Amino acid sequence: MLHPTLSSHTYIGSTLSLAFQLPKGESCVFELILPPEYPFLAPTLRVQSGRAVVSPYDLRSLTLEDLLAAPWSPHQTFCDLLAACERFLNGGNIAVLPQTKPLRLSAFQTAMHHVETGDLRRHSVFLIFSIAFCIRFAIGLSEYSGSAGEPEYGDFEVHRHWMELAVNSPTSQWYEEQEGAGRAADHPPLCMYMHYAIGIVLKQLIPKAVKPKSSRGFESDALKLFMRLSAIALDLGLLCSGIVFFVRTFYKRLEQSHQYALMMLGMNVPCLLLIDHGHFQYNCVMLGLSLWSFIFLLRHQFFAATLLFVFSVNFKQMGLYYLPSIAVFVVSRIWNTPTLVMRPASYHV
Repeated sequence: MLHPTLSSHTYIGSTLSLAFQLPKGESCVFELILPPEYPFLAPTLRVQSGRAVVSPYDLRSLTLEDLLAAPWSPHQTFCDLLAACERFLNGGNIAVLPQTKPLRLSAFQTAMHHVETGDLRRHSVFLIFSIAFCIRFAIGLSEYSGSAGEPEYGDFEVHRHWMELAVNSPTSQWYEEQEGAGRAADHPPLCMYMHYAIGIVLKQLIPKAVKPKSSRGFESDALKLFMRLSAIALDLGLLCSGIVFFVRTFYKRLEQSHQYALMMLGMNVPCLLLIDHGHFQYNCVMLGLSLWSFIFLLRHQFFAATLLFVFSVNFKQMGLYYLPSIAVFVVSRIWNTPTLVMRPASYHV
């Protein structure tokens, strides 16, 4: 067993650093970042251990409660923290891993490493959003569903027609079939209200694109650019923002580079990219609303979660696929909360 010794301790700004010397030239540094509300709010712990490991703990995900072996108390002093670090190191099996050849990292891993350790760290989320935008825009340069496909066309023309229908017709006629006027709406009302909002903007920019009846099959580079950008904006604003918030909230104990990798993977699912930004649809809106509903469910904010899920289903019926899992989650929470519902076991006959 290796016995660590305290080599230095520094207190700079709001960070207390305790460095312990280990054999083979290695060291283990405990950094305690004190919040403005200290000592009423617990410090944040960060460990830099190099090749040193303390069995059976993972030092990268070590928490202050693990270090203290008890919940944080405002009565804890710096001396108590120092004693806890020494007790933790002396109580575990410390080993220094042998030096190995550096692994060859992939281009993505190298990029994530530079983002995490370099000046780009402060702008990492912006960089990830920029990459997501570029990927979607590049896919959008391809042909869309039904391009020059008269007379059947495809989903691109369907969504353009729904904008025309929403802008030029009363709501009572949105779901009525009209001869020679294209396909009537077959999505829930919230989807049509979104088409109405986008159609208002489109009417100001390209009036010919939503002119009643005569605009059927209308195609132009400007219309393609507008429609593509509308899908990208909704995707980044609803779905991608939800992915970033989800990772930041529920995977905050992961290393930054791992969080960025999860964000990149979640934002750039190939099938969704090809359907929404190649073929052309607005599935990202339904998925984004559903994801935000899941986030609020996990945070036990049931009213907001319910409202967002209702919006999701009222945008596209496919949101109902998630209903069984949401119902099981909510019922399980209610069942295990005596103040919300009386369990059957509480009835006495």
